[in-house]
Amino acid sequence: MILSGGDFDIEGGSIAEKLFLTSFILAIISIPLSMSTFLAWDFAQTNKSLANKLIEVEELSAKSIEQEIEKQRLLAGQNEKLEVQVTERTKEINEQKKVIEEKNKDITDSINYAQRIQRSILPTSVEINDIFKESFVLFKPRDIVSGDFYQFKKKGDHKYAILADCTGHGVPGALMSMIGSNLLNQIIIERGIIEPNRILSELHKEVRSTLRQTSGVQSHDGMDASVVLMHKKKLFIASANRPVYIVKNGELTELKPDKRSIGGSQAADEITFNVVELEAESEMMLYLFSDGYADQFGGEAGKKFKVKNLSQLLLSIHSKPLNTQKEILDTTFDNWKKHLEQVDDVSLIGIRF
Repeated sequence: MILSGGDFDIEGGSIAEKLFLTSFILAIISIPLSMSTFLAWDFAQTNKSLANKLIEVEELSAKSIEQEIEKQRLLAGQNEKLEVQVTERTKEINEQKKVIEEKNKDITDSINYAQRIQRSILPTSVEINDIFKESFVLFKPRDIVSGDFYQFKKKGDHKYAILADCTGHGVPGALMSMIGSNLLNQIIIERGIIEPNRILSELHKEVRSTLRQTSGVQSHDGMDASVVLMHKKKLFIASANRPVYIVKNGELTELKPDKRSIGGSQAADEITFNVVELEAESEMMLYLFSDGYADQFGGEAGKKFKVKNLSQLLLSIHSKPLNTQKEILDTTFDNWKKHLEQVDDVSLIGIRF
C-alpha cells in the first residue's frame, strides 16, 4: 500500500489494507451523497413549512376578507338606515320651515297692515303745513310699526305740535302710540283742554285709567311727551321727561323737562307739569325729539351718538332750509349707524317761526 509516484499501490497491499482503502474511498464518496440527501430532506421540510404557512396566510386572508365584507355590509345597512332617517328628518324640517314661513308671512302681513293703520292716525304733510307752514318731521321707526308718534292739531286759533315716545317699540309700542293719539284727541279736540301742562296731566290720568294702573294691574307702560302750543305770537311749552331745544340768534337753549313720565311707574293718579312761556320770534327754530337719535350706537368706536352731539348738529344746521335740515339729520344718522342695528324709534320735529 506504498504510494508510488504520488499514487496508492493497491495491488501490492494486503486484503485488510484493500478493505480499509475501499471503505475510505466509499466514505469519501458518501459525504456528498449524505449532504445531498440532508439538503433534500431539509428543503422538503422547508417547503412543507412554507406550504403550511401559506395555507394559514390564505385562511387568515379569507377570514379578513369575510370580516371586511361583513363590515361593509353592516356599514351599508347603517348608511342606508341613516339616509332614510336624514331624508325623513329633512322632509320634516322642510315642512316645519314651510309652516314657519307661512306664519311669518301672516305675522308680517298683519304688522304691515297695522303700520297702515298707525300711519293713518299720523297727520299728513298737508295737514302739518296747514298748522305750521315751516316745519319738518324726521320719523324712522326701528321696526315696521313705531312706539313714537307725533300729532299736529288746531283748535280755533290754538296750534299744537306734540311728540311722544312710548314704552317699548314694535307692536307693544305701537299699541301705546294708538292709545296716546286717541287720548290726546279726546283731551284737546273733544274736551277742549288748552294749556300744554294740563294736557299732560290729563294724559297721565287717562293712561293710568285706560291701562288700569290705578287698580293694581302690573303695567308699567307709559310715555314721555312734549307739547307745544302756539297762540298768536306766544309759545307755551310743557314736557314730560323730554327736553326741548330753542335756537335763536345763533344760540341754542335747552328747555329742561319735568322729570316724570306719563303713566308708567308713576304712583300718583294726578301729577302736575310746569309750562314755559316764550315769544315766537322771527327765524327762531324749535326742536322736539325722542331719545332714539342720541341713543343710537355707531361711529368708529360703536358708541352712542349722545345728546351733546345732537345739540351741536342742530345748532350747526338751524339756519338751513327745512328740507335740507331733515336730509342732513337723516344722512348723519345713517352714516353714524352704518351696519349696526337701529336700537330705538327715532322722531324729531323742527319748526321755524
